[in-house]
Amino acid sequence: MVQFRDDVQAALDAGELWRAKQRVGGRIGSSGRYDADLYEQYGVILLRMGDLVLAGKYLFLSGRRDEAYAEAIASFLRQHGRGGWRTMIGTFPNAARRLPLDQFPPPLRDELAQLGLPRETARTNPARRPHRTRFRDYLMLSGCVIVAMILFAIFSAGTRVFLHEIAQWLR
Repeated sequence: MVQFRDDVQAALDAGELWRAKQRVGGRIGSSGRYDADLYEQYGVILLRMGDLVLAGKYLFLSGRRDEAYAEAIASFLRQHGRGGWRTMIGTFPNAARRLPLDQFPPPLRDELAQLGLPRETARTNPARRPHRTRFRDYLMLSGCVIVAMILFAIFSAGTRVFLHEIAQWLR
């Protein structure tokens, strides 16, 4: 049985699934960390709302395997598991994407490994582009400034010629 915070439970008891979803979803977004309990709560709310695929994603991420979750998790895996682990991880919240593989709950870690995620991977998303260096940013900015100056010169010359032609025509 999933335990909800009092405000979420009150929304559920009042039949306001949307409010409960909003509250738990907000906590997921603002926490910035992997929280299996929050993922399970969010998945259960989405399951009650009838959103099997999205519920399956969060129930899958929770690492909790319950018979009541099986259909939702299977729906998520059918839709996003065919492309392999990289495609699936692309659907995860940021906190889950940044988590080292060995910190996932064992059932989830094993399922990701079955999808081909290498166990020695430091992060679940090793294909992420590295942060650009300052030098690279400087080069890009310099290139943009040079292109802008060239375009301004061309535009200025073209405007001058155009105005000269108009003046000649009006004489």
